[in-house]
Amino acid sequence: MKKAKTKLFFILLALWDWALGRRAFYTNWTLREDRLRVRNDLLSFVRYCSAYTTRYCLDPIYTAEDFEAKLHDFTKTIREVDTVAIPALNEYSNNVIENAFNLQLFHQLFIADDNVATLDEVDKISDWFSEQTTVIKALCEPYLRIRC
Repeated sequence: MKKAKTKLFFILLALWDWALGRRAFYTNWTLREDRLRVRNDLLSFVRYCSAYTTRYCLDPIYTAEDFEAKLHDFTKTIREVDTVAIPALNEYSNNVIENAFNLQLFHQLFIADDNVATLDEVDKISDWFSEQTTVIKALCEPYLRIRC
């Protein structure tokens, strides 16, 4: 009788582990679309910010207005989707938004003053945005894989 109870216990334990694994799979699968959208929005915005100075040289008026619109849309998208279950995403996206504001601020200061120090800051922030594509991919990749 004791052997049967022990065997039944291990069978129930195995079923419980299997059910938890299926639940984790289902959770990952349902969140994948939102996670992918946030990752793609982050990548798109970071690439846009890295080329901001070049775009501004080509068309200054359109670029400044377009940047503000893109920043607003990006901020709105990130604030809407905080249930994607990527722990470091909230802090990282706040850092991206802060650097985007700094990029625009320093760029406007450079235009007003024609100061080389502010241009160096603009270049430094643009370089930071250029490096972020690999960081975003590394940050989101573990959460986009579906494990059975």
